[in-house]
Amino acid sequence: MNRFFSREHLTAAVFSATLLAVHAAFPVPTRGGQATEFSDGKAAASQLGQVDLLAAGGNNRGGVASAVTLNDPVAVAVDPTTGKVFVADRENNRVLRYAAVSALANGAAAEAVLGQANFTTTAGTVSRSRFLDPRSVCCDEEGRLWVLDGNRVLRFDSASTLANGANANGVLGQANFTSTAANPGQNGLGDPAGIFVSVAGALWVSSPGLNRVTRFANAAAKADGANADTVLGQIDFVETTAATTRSGLSAPSGLAVDLAGNLYVADTGNNRVLVFKDADTGANGRAADIVLGQLLDTSDDAGLGAFGMTAPVGVTVSTLGTLFVSDRGNDRVLLFKNAANKGDGGAAEGVLGQGDLEAPVPGTLDRSFNNIAGLWADGENRLWAADSGLARVVRFETDRFQPDARIGSKATSLKGDGIYNQTAAGQKVRINFSGSKKARAFLAIENDGDTTDEIGFTGPAGNRFIRLTYLQGAGTNVTAQVIAGTHRIEDLAAGQGVSLQVQARGERKFRERAARFKAKFYVRSITDGETDRVDGTLGKRP
Repeated sequence: MNRFFSREHLTAAVFSATLLAVHAAFPVPTRGGQATEFSDGKAAASQLGQVDLLAAGGNNRGGVASAVTLNDPVAVAVDPTTGKVFVADRENNRVLRYAAVSALANGAAAEAVLGQANFTTTAGTVSRSRFLDPRSVCCDEEGRLWVLDGNRVLRFDSASTLANGANANGVLGQANFTSTAANPGQNGLGDPAGIFVSVAGALWVSSPGLNRVTRFANAAAKADGANADTVLGQIDFVETTAATTRSGLSAPSGLAVDLAGNLYVADTGNNRVLVFKDADTGANGRAADIVLGQLLDTSDDAGLGAFGMTAPVGVTVSTLGTLFVSDRGNDRVLLFKNAANKGDGGAAEGVLGQGDLEAPVPGTLDRSFNNIAGLWADGENRLWAADSGLARVVRFETDRFQPDARIGSKATSLKGDGIYNQTAAGQKVRINFSGSKKARAFLAIENDGDTTDEIGFTGPAGNRFIRLTYLQGAGTNVTAQVIAGTHRIEDLAAGQGVSLQVQARGERKFRERAARFKAKFYVRSITDGETDRVDGTLGKRP
């Protein structure tokens, strides 16, 4: 914190204070009057597959397959029962599993592999324990892993505990574990692209080659090769024609179902996303309730900005109801707040991968995508994105707007790094008087969040024994003064700070070494409304 202060000598010694920080685990700041979880163009927090967020090592980091490399990762899923992360590593014909905590670190090593016997073999084949073309993954509420491999979907029970190369427990789309041919029938799949299992236990599979989405109700209980129960995009299991209508599909890919049972389909060929409310009900070929990405349900134009999409391929929905769409043709991820209640052609409210919705300018590697693919929003409202062109999976955390306050008698005596956390324990610094009617100390405020914030520092008027004056310091010069009011600091960038010189003046005659009074200071993140309280007790020399 010394970078925020001069070394000006202060004769007043020492403050006694306790900083109590209140930090919401997942604050939902506001922008433009609407709640958002991720600021536009924010940097990813970490990644898997490369050594760090600015590395461009290519597939397998330019070398051979191992526990730390990826080759065309296309999908990611998080087990809600354990927090472990699964990545479909397509060109290595495998799915990697990462421990829950390890997966948060850059370049972490996988703890296990499915589809291969070890981390260095990559050849594909069709069997109960081997993959030929893994394209999508999904974890259900019971901890099962579902893997879309070629023209089949494999089920792995208790996937977070399986050993390398474990056998699958079931298969759909094929009658057995050794066949993989496309099949347009009710029990088959046609060049499928995406899977998702709802909280109701229904498996949804998109088949771009058949221009349809099929639903397998209570999928975990079905026999191998069982029939699907319903179909969307077609009126039956015979028709396969693409259509640009409210009930038609053209090469659908990514799928997601929210907690209310609403189905979201990335209708890639029509450059749109369709929303089917209460998707477990209704007849074959039912019409979608909402169309996003197009103003008309008969349009299929490629677009950009807040209203358009170009070749969307992945979708996921957070527990807060935000729909994320991987808009591959525009190398970005779109955010739609409360998507289940939008009207046709509703605008996106946010974007990742670019600085804003209207100007598609790529940023640095930690803020951009290359051939974005599958998405997953986990139970902690993190977003995971398979960035296949850069051979990595990136993780985004919800915005943190949180001031970190530190108090001391001079720049070198500040205490309490990382005080934005929930406990804020152990921050005590003592203040004494030595006959003076004045006491001064430094207070540093840092935006210890991860995006620009506006911060306020307040010392309420009406203290019984003191008057507070806040002097904002720039080096050794005083540039602003506020008495018993609020000092606002605008546009304080993430990781940056500002220093205040705090002066306490007695309002009655002091008796040397005997005067006692209390001051309360509030350091507030104005953007999200979170406040850190600093209670200062001034008293006689111990």
